[in-house]
Order: sequence, then structure tokens, then C-alpha cells
Amino acid sequence: KTKYKEASSVDVEDIKENEADCSLPQISLRAIQNATDNFSEENQLGEGGYGPVYK
Repeated sequence: KTKYKEASSVDVEDIKENEADCSLPQISLRAIQNATDNFSEENQLGEGGYGPVYK
């Protein structure tokens, strides 16, 4: 069984260590606009739970 620390006992250093393990790529808005032809309807695949989905 997994043990969890209480929220009050979480150490900032533990959080910093875990951030390195969970990094995601950062993509600029300009790159996304270029890839989707500025969010063109022609590139829209459909709608997801958070909004339009583009190819």
C-alpha cells in the first residue's frame, strides 16, 4: 500500500525533484498557429472536452 505525506509535511525540495521527472515540452503559440494554419477550420479534427482539436 502506498503511503502519502500529509499536505502540511510536503517539502519544497521534494516538489522540485518531482518536477524534473514530469516535464512536458513547451510549445509557443506562434508554433501552434503555424502548425494549424492559424487555427484554420480546415485543420480542425473535431471538438474535445477542452475545445477544438486540430491536426
